[in-house]
Amino acid sequence: MILGVGRFPEPKRGFPKAPGHESPQPGRGDSTKISGKCTTVLDTVLGVRYCTTHSDGHHMAERENTGLTELRRGVLVLAVLSRLRIPQYGYSLRQALAEGGMPIEEGTLYPLLRRLEAQGLLASEWNTEHTPRRYYRLNAEGERTLAALTEAWRDQVRVMDQLLDGRRR
Repeated sequence: MILGVGRFPEPKRGFPKAPGHESPQPGRGDSTKISGKCTTVLDTVLGVRYCTTHSDGHHMAERENTGLTELRRGVLVLAVLSRLRIPQYGYSLRQALAEGGMPIEEGTLYPLLRRLEAQGLLASEWNTEHTPRRYYRLNAEGERTLAALTEAWRDQVRVMDQLLDGRRR
């Protein structure tokens, strides 16, 4: 049996919409006959649907990367805060993140910077000496938040390492 990954509320890339088939509850299997094909939803984890499709003896599956996307989205705030210990403008921050292995699109970065500033974690100021650029940096609250998130991240890494290695606490 081949496992595929995708979201179920709307059909995506070849997943037929099952009549009366709303989003299944996490951890609960659900099957529906669709035009001679049996589509079974096995589980939902990290916003990802795991399912199998069987048609005329052939196993078919599709995979979407939404689980990895959600996982990455969860660490972007920590990554951005970690690079703003020194003042950076948007493009230099994008470069620093990309060089560190965390590329980010402008359409994600700039709204995130505005949100973090509105939450009181960043200070910003315009530098107009050469090319006008808005520089962002952590303020005192941002420093405290970075320290707390860093500690929480390291705790989660320890827990996940234990879980993935099959060890007990």
